Amino acid sequence: MDAKSAMVKLSIPTDPADWHGVAMEHVWATPLGDDLYVLENSPGCAYGVSYRDIVVAQPEDGLLLFQRVHTHQGHSTYRIRLAQEAALPDFQRHWQAIGALGCTFEGEVGGRAYTVDVPPATDVQTAYALMQHGEELGIWLFEESHYGGAQP
Repeated sequence: MDAKSAMVKLSIPTDPADWHGVAMEHVWATPLGDDLYVLENSPGCAYGVSYRDIVVAQPEDGLLLFQRVHTHQGHSTYRIRLAQEAALPDFQRHWQAIGALGCTFEGEVGGRAYTVDVPPATDVQTAYALMQHGEELGIWLFEESHYGGAQP
């Protein structure tokens, strides 16, 4: 069995009053046993959890439902939404410096919203400053979903 076939869909409750308008987000996770799962992608709507975090989830009403974070793994998650007047080439041009730091994003190519993963080895302050600069230029709006770095 390959790793992809071992993954399961895990459901994380979200606030439908937030910008995304959904009450539940579904992410991929790998079972570890004892109700523990490793998240295999960055949540695009949920707060307080990031890629590779180990979470507790239990079956409920036909879903594998997130209960809590067991262990954070040091990744940080941000969300970028393109500004109304911005286009994909604007995003791509300003993303290059962030990507060069080792950050990755998920989202529909050509879409207007992206989830950004900042790995533990990346200087999160530099990545944050670059995202903030893109916002100051009117390219996108961004928000922090989860800061996974060491607390000051």
